[in-house]
Amino acid sequence: MALHKVKLLLLFFVLCSCAKRLKAPMNRFVTPEIVGSGAKVDVNFFTSSNGSLNFSNNRVDNPLEMGLAKGRGIDAAIGIMNYVDLFWSQPHDSVATIGLRYQILGRSNKEKKSLGHKLLVSFSYGDDRDELTSPYEIDLKMTVTEYLITYGYRFKTWAMIYGGLSVANYKFLGTFKNRPGGFNSDVFDYEANWTPTAYAGAVLNYTRIGFKLETGFQRIVWSNTEPFINYSVGYGMYITY
Repeated sequence: MALHKVKLLLLFFVLCSCAKRLKAPMNRFVTPEIVGSGAKVDVNFFTSSNGSLNFSNNRVDNPLEMGLAKGRGIDAAIGIMNYVDLFWSQPHDSVATIGLRYQILGRSNKEKKSLGHKLLVSFSYGDDRDELTSPYEIDLKMTVTEYLITYGYRFKTWAMIYGGLSVANYKFLGTFKNRPGGFNSDVFDYEANWTPTAYAGAVLNYTRIGFKLETGFQRIVWSNTEPFINYSVGYGMYITY
């Protein structure tokens, strides 16, 4: 059974990986309840902050052109211990991460139908490669490290409110395959360290299916770029096995 769960997680990784860009999701959709036993798959829709590369004046250290981008994401988790989940998360056009979630307070609603206070912490890491072909051919290396804490209160077996804070480090390194003439370097890098994302939402669930509505708020500061502050209202659905 455990091997079957791992294969399911890897299948989602293969099917849902996609091109990566300088995007940072402004929602998390992480509730304070782990799966407990079995597996869970979330599909979420949200807005990301989006940094576009700017090579004006043939320079590779210009500020990013910041904006917003609609997207979707998938999160797959399996219970590996009573209070621990292994998960893989793939935001649209961003870096896939894998990590662990540990429920400190309360029990999984699936296992105990327990009400009351819930608290969860998680850590995840992702390392990926990609290639840009326009306007120049560029090899990209991207890493993401994230720490997260979520608190919630389940007041009904079918309803819960929650909120939390994520702190993430984003690193992007680019190398021109054939550097255009006149450029000041064939390598560039952008970092956004200790980026905070605060979020709050509600969950409604029935048997194995649930629906989430969440708002997120983010302040991100990329290298050589002014702080970009914005928010997102997103929603998601999940099913447990």
